[in-house]
Amino acid sequence: MANHFREDVGKTAVAPRRQTTMRRAAYVERDSGDGYYPYAEEPVVRGGICALGRGLFLLIAWAARLAALALFVIVMLNSMPIPPIRYYVSTVTEFITSYLPWHEFGTLSVDTPFGGVFRCDLCLVSLLLFVIDWVACRIRAALV
Repeated sequence: MANHFREDVGKTAVAPRRQTTMRRAAYVERDSGDGYYPYAEEPVVRGGICALGRGLFLLIAWAARLAALALFVIVMLNSMPIPPIRYYVSTVTEFITSYLPWHEFGTLSVDTPFGGVFRCDLCLVSLLLFVIDWVACRIRAALV
């Protein structure tokens, strides 16, 4: 008769932990106070410029991501005009377009059937910010 029961039922699966670099210390004192234990392994603590770079790229990634999401929300609110907030959305859109590097503001605009306008220039800037976020995350992951 075949055994239809798995032996690992009820056991929790544990994800593998990230391996840390280990170095050997010549003599390390134990916590128990027995004396010295030769060749104990201790993890290498990474710090300095690498940690500073990781923090900087994390900050850049989060700033680019939040700005891209805010621009995406503004583009969607411009596409579907909601009367109570239409004035505020127009004001925010004018403020954002005043900081765009090109001088032809609104030339990449497409009318929507909802009565609004799809601002392709803001959409492209949002896409560029998402790419900057992705690149910053990739560089941060490479700085291990």
